Amino acid sequence: MSQATAMEHELHVVVTCANRKRHPVPQNLRLQGIRHKQLGARFDTWIRQLSTSQAEEVSADQLYGGEHWQVARTLGQHAAAGGRTAATWVCSAGYGLVPITAPLRPYAATFTFGHPDSVGGTAESVQRWWDHQSNWQGPVAGSPRSLASLAAQAPGAHLLVVLSAMYLRACARDLAALAEHLGQSEQLTIISVGGSAPRELREFVLPADGHLQTVVGGTLGALNVRLAARLLQTAPNTPPNRQAFADGLSQLRLQAGQRPVFQRTPMTDEQIRAFILERVTEHSTHTAMLRQLRSSGLACEQRRFAQLFAATVRSR
Repeated sequence: MSQATAMEHELHVVVTCANRKRHPVPQNLRLQGIRHKQLGARFDTWIRQLSTSQAEEVSADQLYGGEHWQVARTLGQHAAAGGRTAATWVCSAGYGLVPITAPLRPYAATFTFGHPDSVGGTAESVQRWWDHQSNWQGPVAGSPRSLASLAAQAPGAHLLVVLSAMYLRACARDLAALAEHLGQSEQLTIISVGGSAPRELREFVLPADGHLQTVVGGTLGALNVRLAARLLQTAPNTPPNRQAFADGLSQLRLQAGQRPVFQRTPMTDEQIRAFILERVTEHSTHTAMLRQLRSSGLACEQRRFAQLFAATVRSR
């Protein structure tokens, strides 16, 4: 997307990519296969493999799958229903910041800790990986490669950033730099349910929580984008600033009921490992498998499950 195109939109929506792909991922485009311990060397190898792969490219909106993505890819339409012109961007651990129309090869990389294809295991490492992505040309020549450069190209536009907690942390430094390019702080709105936002970004984050699932429906994994879809249609034909979105959220909160409390059976580490080994496939993620476990009436804390999942997959 060129600079002129970026400036044509009054709103830019940035969404988390999806781990699920609708096209087969080649083995050499799985980050777990790169054994370099030094982050810079891993990144250079990753980009070389992305750039030389013979895998067929597909536009980002057609690459990803799952409930989250089925909603995310329609956010531009929801904005239009609210009388707004919007461009959608994807925050990808494999490619960095790309427009939703960017040609991408199927890949496996994530900012989520504990996953076999994770880019790193600390906040610092995932932020450094995003910095490297921002300095790479990427798949679309001339397209902004960081959130800060997107804001610099379109200083009068509003940005609605809809990211999971881990992806928000990976982009935290970039978002802090983005804020410096805005004419008004109200131009930036962040939706990120399910984690604690970095301190420097908290003023931009809407006070949304899991209770809103009772209003917008769907699973918790798609709550961020479902909230964005609903808010994009509120107060039509008004500037899409943080106050307008906050007012819309207040209305949704009035409608929210109590989420059901589930009584689940705790499990030992050995029981959890056995559960994972019985069901794991090459495409499994710890988040999807944790949902399976909990839907079976069993209990495990998310971080503990992620650690056990990673250790179990490595030892297979």
